[in-house]
Amino acid sequence: MASTAAPRAQSWKFTRHIAEKTTFPFPVTDHAADIGAIMIPVMQDIYGGGAPVSSLDEVNKQINFLFEQDN
Repeated sequence: MASTAAPRAQSWKFTRHIAEKTTFPFPVTDHAADIGAIMIPVMQDIYGGGAPVSSLDEVNKQINFLFEQDN
């Protein structure tokens, strides 16, 4: 006779990191969406070879400006 019970999720797949102490807090910051909108295209350009790493200097100024507006 075949079982009609639905298979249960194996919770250890989700909780083992707690037991193994391999969890980490996700970084939280103000202006996260703005930072992502600034950083993602620049990092793609750098990784793709289309922009020098020094282009991060200007990005740093833009991100710092976001936080200066909070003061």
